[in-house]
Amino acid sequence: AGRGFCSGGDLNSSQIIGGSTRHMTMESREENLFHHMASVQLLHDMDKPAIAMINGPVAGAGIGIAGACDVRFASTDAVFKSAFLDVGLSGDYCATFFWTQILGARARDLFFSSEKLSAERAFEMGLYNRLYQPGELQEQTLNYARKLAIASPAALKYLKRNLNAAEHSSIDAMRKQEAVHSVMSAKAMIDARVRKS
Repeated sequence: AGRGFCSGGDLNSSQIIGGSTRHMTMESREENLFHHMASVQLLHDMDKPAIAMINGPVAGAGIGIAGACDVRFASTDAVFKSAFLDVGLSGDYCATFFWTQILGARARDLFFSSEKLSAERAFEMGLYNRLYQPGELQEQTLNYARKLAIASPAALKYLKRNLNAAEHSSIDAMRKQEAVHSVMSAKAMIDARVRKS
């Protein structure tokens, strides 16, 4: 909603720098930020797919939120910028984790250069899964979401768990996990058919 996805935190009132939290100790600032960053872990770990609909600027903490989502659809008006080094920060909202998972070693350039990327350039680099004209973005994103909404909830849950596990598992562990999840999702599908009949 609005003119942008998320341009990051307000540095004038930042929990890191001070602002309204000047009286806080370093430890309490760390704990406060750690608590707020739980949102990206929830997006990543929840059993339902998360879709980022990026309609404008995405920077700072916003790139962490976008990276936490399973897929990212963007408008041609979207602008992507890591921005952390520009303001003397090392990164937050797990941006370095997610973008390293998504881009591999190319994530280092994304953060070190802090280059402002057009939607087209970000799409070419693989930051966005799909790119739409501004007037099409919401409709196309909602169409995709509706297709997911009618899919088997069990299949979606286990598929997302498989994809998340693939970030750190061995192929042997993945074979086992996929076998277990395939059987469990098939059972859920059969059980749903039995309940309907």
